[in-house]
Amino acid sequence: MAISLESVVHISETVDVITGVTNIGIICDKGSNFCKPNSTETEKSSPVEIYLVDSGGDSDAGKKIFKILEHLFPSGFVLKAIISTHSNADHIGGNKWLVNKTGCQIWASLGERGSMEFTLLEPTVIWGGYPFKEITGKMYVASSASVDKIINYEETIILSDGGKIQFVPLPGHYFDQTGIFYTSPQGIKSIFLGDSIFGRHVIKKYWIPFLFDVGSFKETLNKIKDIPAQHYIPSHGNIETEISAIAELNLLAILETEASILQALKKPMTPEELLKYIADLNNITLQDGQYVLIGSTLRSYLSYLQSQGKIHHWIKDNRMYWECLSNIETIL
Repeated sequence: MAISLESVVHISETVDVITGVTNIGIICDKGSNFCKPNSTETEKSSPVEIYLVDSGGDSDAGKKIFKILEHLFPSGFVLKAIISTHSNADHIGGNKWLVNKTGCQIWASLGERGSMEFTLLEPTVIWGGYPFKEITGKMYVASSASVDKIINYEETIILSDGGKIQFVPLPGHYFDQTGIFYTSPQGIKSIFLGDSIFGRHVIKKYWIPFLFDVGSFKETLNKIKDIPAQHYIPSHGNIETEISAIAELNLLAILETEASILQALKKPMTPEELLKYIADLNNITLQDGQYVLIGSTLRSYLSYLQSQGKIHHWIKDNRMYWECLSNIETIL
């Protein structure tokens, strides 16, 4: 669904989600007067302070988000900050436009800051060198904007209406991804999960999602299952009230890919040969984007499986080969 007023889902008195290809969170600080029983309507209608979670894929997304905020808060609002879950282009593309329009701050973790300020890093990482033209469009390279605040995972931000914003490290998908955990003045807990987990229909469609660190991604999935909240908001997928089953589905996708790699590496393969094997196995016809994203992800799997003592590599005739260790039966 495209970013529009019709895509807004109201999940609590102070939280809305603009649902779409990338979900955008709106956390509203309605001010100290909002929760006072004797507040006048004038006091309650004073400008509110807004914290966005991510900003969509480009400046057009930023413009649409701003128009939605104008409609939701006709008495006025102040956009205080965009809190970035991570630095992939589809999450930070609206940052620059919104900063220029409103003067808001950008908050991000230390590990994501570099690729938010020098956005060519994203395609450089997935390609492993200076990126070629086809992977330098807006899907891969967002407009850069400076990070004003480095997220401190020990910090709790108390809003003037009594709401609380906390930060949860959710590594794996990317360098230093952050979950934004919000408790409303009424005690309703919502967590914005970024790409630490993918919605049911998303993971079924994209069974091999991009992963930077496979081991950390698996650990994060287990962590998410233990986070108590009324609302779980993945960046790609539906808003959920229970997350364990979806976490297990994500884990199943990872384990199946691991098993497929181990099966393939019963005989020596180069990373290029492994990419073709996995793509053919999953009926994927690779285009430029999938080639680099899945190829990069499979190299992350190779590193992870080697760290687990399941595979090894060597170089022969100027090619790198990977193969399962001799105890393959016990591995599987």
